[in-house]
Amino acid sequence: MAQPSRIPDEKVFLRLWAHECLRVFADRLCTPEDVTYFQDLLVDLLQVKFNERYEREQLFLNDYQRNKVTFSFILNSDLPDRPYEEVAEWSRLQSFLDTKVSEYNQHFKSQ
Repeated sequence: MAQPSRIPDEKVFLRLWAHECLRVFADRLCTPEDVTYFQDLLVDLLQVKFNERYEREQLFLNDYQRNKVTFSFILNSDLPDRPYEEVAEWSRLQSFLDTKVSEYNQHFKSQ
């Protein structure tokens, strides 16, 4: 769960809200067309309800299944409180996950 102290301003809060909407609703959609429709709806809601203008490209990549806006605790999993924060650098997340996969593969070598 995100701690209020880790949400410095309204823009970060709205990206967190968008991320959670994507996890709750868009992750269950099955077709690229449905996901694109939902993403467009989300962009419209941010404008209409929160007066915050985002272009699709600011929130979503071309690949309909991957979003630019992501929050996670995984990069802080070694901390006792495991803060849930925005992933600002995809390269850092990719490097972290690559390391964990390598560690797992070394620990459980196939026999």
